Amino acid sequence: MLWYGPTAVSVRICGEVRYIAVEDASCYRDALWIPLPPGIPEFFLEPAGDPAGDLVRRYSRPHGPFVAHAVAARFGMSRAQAEIVLKGLVAACKLLEGEFRPAGVHREWC
Repeated sequence: MLWYGPTAVSVRICGEVRYIAVEDASCYRDALWIPLPPGIPEFFLEPAGDPAGDLVRRYSRPHGPFVAHAVAARFGMSRAQAEIVLKGLVAACKLLEGEFRPAGVHREWC
């Protein structure tokens, strides 16, 4: 289906306005429970399979290695929630967990 509407929508995450790709709207809604602006076509709103995992995986591409509290801060999750998502991605062989930076004192992911 062709869509000639906006390619990004604004949402509020952690009290700040952010712009997300319209095709990611259901991931943000389902993972972070944030309200979406009206007018997004239904085909962009179908439930995502692993919405939190998809968001964290996308975050990991340009940010690795990173620590759990960075993910938690980015998406307004608790550190425990972020670690559950990260461990799920490690189990699915989507991320690596370890100490990647010299003199690292926290678990890191990339």
